[in-house]
Amino acid sequence: MQELIERIGSFFRKNYVAFLKYLKSVRSEMKRVTWPTKKELYTSTLMVTAVLFVVSIFVYFVDNIFTFLFLHVLYKMH
Repeated sequence: MQELIERIGSFFRKNYVAFLKYLKSVRSEMKRVTWPTKKELYTSTLMVTAVLFVVSIFVYFVDNIFTFLFLHVLYKMH
């Protein structure tokens, strides 16, 4: 148990500086991010929802067509 605690402590001592450096770089990168405006966010969300709806309807119909064809072929074989 003592060895495990020593290994964990050693791990944190070795990686503490690297972790702080990582957090500093994340903070710096977050300052450079260009966030969307409310209007851009609303428009993007609306577009994604519309495309999702259209694709869902398409997949629904394709699924029904393949189900019909599969069952038609399956019952013809009997």
